[in-house]
Amino acid sequence: MPFPAGVCADPDAKYRRTLAEAFPSDARQAVAMQSFPTKKDTARWLISAVLVLLISLVLSGCSGAEAQEVPVSPQELRRAAAAAFYCPGMTAVWLDESTVQCLKETP
Repeated sequence: MPFPAGVCADPDAKYRRTLAEAFPSDARQAVAMQSFPTKKDTARWLISAVLVLLISLVLSGCSGAEAQEVPVSPQELRRAAAAAFYCPGMTAVWLDESTVQCLKETP
């Protein structure tokens, strides 16, 4: 299909147009397209930004409270050290206060 006489065949060609050519409208619509932010819009953006900031602060405070570690007793530390010494590369299972059983880990 041949191109019409007024159309360029190059798809990358750019043509400069005025706003009136790009957006044809009458005088009333042309004025309506030029809207400027009002104080009400600015206040809405400010309130939204403050809410986002407060929510992020609350969520960051919650994650810090949950991240506290439980203190380890000295007896648990001694058991862990004994298990690492007596059962290297195995899992230590404590049967009572002084008896440990070493179990081989299976992959």
